[in-house]
This record gives sequence, C-alpha cells and structure tokens, in this order.
Amino acid sequence: MIIGLRHLDISENVLTDVGSISQFSHLEILYLQQNKLKRIPGFGNASKLTELYMRDNQVRKFSSNCFTGTVIRLIDLRTNKINELDIFREDLELLDRLYLDNNDIET
Repeated sequence: MIIGLRHLDISENVLTDVGSISQFSHLEILYLQQNKLKRIPGFGNASKLTELYMRDNQVRKFSSNCFTGTVIRLIDLRTNKINELDIFREDLELLDRLYLDNNDIET
C-alpha cells in the first residue's frame, strides 16, 4: 500500500466503486470526476481529506455522514443526479465550498 499518498486523481475512468479509498489515511485531495459512481464512499480512515471532486458521475443522494471524521473543506458534485440533500444531519463546520449545480435537486 502507498502509505503517504496525499493526492489521488483517478478521473475519466469507468469506476463504479471506490470502497478501498478509505485506507489512504494521508489522502488530502481526491479527484473522481467523470466516472460511473452512484454513491459517495465513506472515507473512514481518510481523516485528512480536505477536497473531493466528483463532478460528472451518477450520484443520486448526498449525505454528510460519509464525511464523518474528515476535515473536508470543498465538495464538488456538479453534474450528477442528486435530487435530495441531507447535508445538515452532521456538522460540516469546516466546509466552505459546495458545488451542486446541474443536478435535479428538489428538496
């Protein structure tokens, strides 16, 4: 395993699952744009994650609890299929940039 990996870009692939991402405990910036992801993975041990780029996927719901234990500051979920927001269930006090344009948000 790559212990000290801080930036990872696996954009423009056909990924449908990235469940093993949480094992990168030093990961700070993650690029997952233009894949086929339908959900936001839990980040478990990735407690240093500050930026997540997931535009142009197939994510339907965004829930903040997937960021529990992180220091996330930027979330880019533009051009997905999100129709429901549940971002206030957990405290995202460090979040200062959230991009959700070009989705199907109703509530």
